[in-house]
Amino acid sequence: MYKGFTLLEVLITMMILIVGLLPIFALFPLGHQRTAEVMRDTYSAIIVQQVQSALELGITRLRVTLDTGERGFVFLGEGVETLLQEQGKQLPRDLTYDDGNPPSVDTSADYWVRLPSGNEKFLYPRYNPSKFALDGYVKITTPSGATVDDLTHPMTKKVFPLGWRLRRLAEGTDPDNPMRTVSDSEKEEAKNDPYPSYGYAFLIEEAKIDTNGDGVPDSFSPMHNIFLVTVFIYRNFSALKELFAAGNDDQAFNHRNHKPVRYFQFLISY
Repeated sequence: MYKGFTLLEVLITMMILIVGLLPIFALFPLGHQRTAEVMRDTYSAIIVQQVQSALELGITRLRVTLDTGERGFVFLGEGVETLLQEQGKQLPRDLTYDDGNPPSVDTSADYWVRLPSGNEKFLYPRYNPSKFALDGYVKITTPSGATVDDLTHPMTKKVFPLGWRLRRLAEGTDPDNPMRTVSDSEKEEAKNDPYPSYGYAFLIEEAKIDTNGDGVPDSFSPMHNIFLVTVFIYRNFSALKELFAAGNDDQAFNHRNHKPVRYFQFLISY
């Protein structure tokens, strides 16, 4: 019986191969640029697969309807715990009605994803814990001179950060075994790994379906249980924190690090 490779295994193999070829491509600027693009594609594909898996787990297994009628789910994607630590919050411990009480969920925490309804569009993570709706998109100027929304560039002030394990290793601490001494080579490898420079945000909205067979989605599902997710991948977003903290939002929104390097769309449902 033959065993195939998973997509993640193939992507990791590609990444290892590309890293091995970097010294060769470094001699040729165009080749180096192409290699950097392929590496960015590879990292982005790995990240979006992780996000999709976490969203599917949340909406199918960790979905909650609060006593207020609010629908949502607990999101356990990478970066959530890092943001919770910054908030001084923890993941919920009780998502059942077993004790006779409603599930205990902090709707202001970064693990909570409220499901949109109708034309609502919610962006996560939230910069303002009390606000779910997308603020809008960064404007661009078309070749004709018109100013329009760049639908690939949402006005977010916060992302889910990645690579906390590598950051800990780079600092000299093994997150799995804090008592172990991390070697200099391990620290150096962790410092050189680009993964911690990535982050992501995602936009979720109720998806429309084709009800008359013309191939054009025209109305929402009667069950209101199908959602379109857009995942935005960022690089070096942390460099914008000081601009946002100083209130220089426009400058931050137009900074090159604020523009997503990749974005992906997919459907989730329950």
